[in-house]
Amino acid sequence: SISFDSMCVPPPPASRLVRDQQQESCSIVSHHPVLTEQQVRQALLSHISKHSCYGRDAAKAQVVTALQASSAFHYQLETFTERRENSWAYTAFSPVTEVDGPDNGPAPLPWDIPVIPRNMFEAEVKTLWVPHTSSVKNCFRCNSQGSIACQECYAKGWIRCLHC
Repeated sequence: SISFDSMCVPPPPASRLVRDQQQESCSIVSHHPVLTEQQVRQALLSHISKHSCYGRDAAKAQVVTALQASSAFHYQLETFTERRENSWAYTAFSPVTEVDGPDNGPAPLPWDIPVIPRNMFEAEVKTLWVPHTSSVKNCFRCNSQGSIACQECYAKGWIRCLHC
């Protein structure tokens, strides 16, 4: 349906998406720094100082019997989403304006138009004209007369059409 209201366009099927096939190699960390009991206790006390409900006395009195190194990986998943909408728009025609209509080629699908965000993971709205969809038509408000009957004075005077 054709409308001036914006409509959300679903993304293309997954088979059409370009996927990055690079995979990072994962290696096991085998070399661990050797920590002393004093360094371990200081790290524990530093952690406790950041939490007001934790008690320092237990950490100070705790007996360390053995130290065993192990690896821990912390992953953070950040996702990036995009939504595209399309709608008809209109603007006043100027003879200087170049009309990029269907005679210049077929219009691309909304998801085929490359759009690059200024910054990743930041909300942003971009408005673009879809190539090869422009046309020149009569003004739908005043039928290209350049003026419409004033609704405030019930057509006793005329105002300039703001749409063309």
